[in-house]
Amino acid sequence: MHQLSDKEKAERDAALKDLSNVTGDFDESLENIANADLMGLRDTGISIQDNNGNNGNGKKNQKQDKKPEFPTFKYSSRFRGALHEAVFLNDEPVFLTYQNGQLKTVKQIEEVNRILTPPCIEEYPYDPIEFKSSEEIKEYEQRAKKQTIDTLFRNTLSTVSLYVDQDKEIQILISGDILWTYFQDLFPTTHYYDVIGRENGIGKSTIGYMFEGIAYRTVRMTDPSAANLYRVLGKIEAGQCTIVADEADRIHEDRYMMAILKEGYAIGGKVPKINMNTGKQEWFYSYCFKIRIAEDPLSPHMARGLIDRIFVMKAIKGKPLHDIKEVLHPANRDETLEKLHNGLRSLRKLLLVYRLIHFDDPIVNRDVGLEGRDKELCKPLLQLFHGSEAYDEIKTALMSFLEKKNKRKKNTSIDPVLYEIAINLVSTHGEKIYNSAIWQAIQDNILGADIDPKKPNEYQSYEYDTIYRKKALQIIEGFGAEPDRDHHGRFLKFDLHTLARTCKQFDIDVSLQTKLDNAITTKLQRHIVTPSRPKNDVNITEMVKQIKKSQKNPFKVVIKKPVTV
Repeated sequence: MHQLSDKEKAERDAALKDLSNVTGDFDESLENIANADLMGLRDTGISIQDNNGNNGNGKKNQKQDKKPEFPTFKYSSRFRGALHEAVFLNDEPVFLTYQNGQLKTVKQIEEVNRILTPPCIEEYPYDPIEFKSSEEIKEYEQRAKKQTIDTLFRNTLSTVSLYVDQDKEIQILISGDILWTYFQDLFPTTHYYDVIGRENGIGKSTIGYMFEGIAYRTVRMTDPSAANLYRVLGKIEAGQCTIVADEADRIHEDRYMMAILKEGYAIGGKVPKINMNTGKQEWFYSYCFKIRIAEDPLSPHMARGLIDRIFVMKAIKGKPLHDIKEVLHPANRDETLEKLHNGLRSLRKLLLVYRLIHFDDPIVNRDVGLEGRDKELCKPLLQLFHGSEAYDEIKTALMSFLEKKNKRKKNTSIDPVLYEIAINLVSTHGEKIYNSAIWQAIQDNILGADIDPKKPNEYQSYEYDTIYRKKALQIIEGFGAEPDRDHHGRFLKFDLHTLARTCKQFDIDVSLQTKLDNAITTKLQRHIVTPSRPKNDVNITEMVKQIKKSQKNPFKVVIKKPVTV
């Protein structure tokens, strides 16, 4: 190995010293540049954090602890706290609330893990409710305290009559439901409207515009999608608004929309969706009063469950005193139109303040003489008007629409006919009926075209459109049968006890009731006991008679056509 001389060592040490000086100056320069950049970033308001959450000054970053903010139109802490309604006061978004006997405004609602704020004007899908001053709020508070449910109904009815020239029962029901929308989140269920008519200019959309004018936070959309609905209804609290779906002829073709509509008639209804940004599942509310406006009614085949939640209004051409569209948006600022426009806005503000004042009032729970789905659709509105002078008017109009709904259901639904077929098969062949025999009986007793050999599981009936074998068997299975199979094929095993109870859904012909009684009596005589009935329950015939006597359905549809198997 080469040994360095003393001279070479001295030269090496001098070179290392010079290099050290240069490196030190370079490190110092880098540090100065970094410090200068850091100060510049701080001056612009950008927060710099280390691994411990410090911002460079040894302090925790305050932005890290900031609660997320969510806009909402109304909030009542899931109906356990004071109601807050989003309004505009002198062009500023605020919450209006009624506490300690008076109205007051708050800018936000702060909770443990979030802050709720009133929406800005850009976030409103409808014209917001606006007050010019605190004095105007006080004025409406004094007016609302003098109102009753009857005076508000009369005011609403007289307003509706100016713009909706339809039958009186339609005007009454619309007026009652407009008032009811302001309390929809206090009731468990609601009915819907299906406003139909093929001709132009007959007033279909007028009903939707009427709700937009004075009902509770009405959002009117043209041919909306499912995403449109659950985005508007949000995740904060149920019943955020009222929905009007105009030109919604194809709504029954969207399975996501159908799911929202079927689930959204009950206040607990929610729709799950995956947030594509976070990958987390989120739940959106679907409950509120809804109106569909279209040329044709919903398809019984595609919207079977939804039709049962709807009151149909067939619009006819009329001559209203004023055009609601001109009044809602007076382009020429005509004096008469301006006065009518201000009247609509004033009524809407009065109804909102009345809601705030009476939100915590008790609701009378009373028997309205209805059961099942009929009760779900009618009881909430009858409860709201319980004890009022308008109660009888509301009930008469409501029962008229309910009768039409039930008659339409029984005239267009295949269920009563399938129930008749099931009774005849059971009375003739016993509780065990093969699927092939059921499918053949359907073809023999429902008029239709011959089955296409290429589509043996589809039957094109003249009255009920295409009947699918699988769907028909599922309906019959719901009458009290369990699917099973043996070496001969698949069959349904009927529980006569359940089949007898199912007759409460239909008013069947006396001859069919006799066949059902005989089938149950024959089974009893053979000492065959189903698992769903204890062995000591032997008085089955008497039980069937009691079920029939307890039927309260006043709308009788008798199936007179005999069934041959």
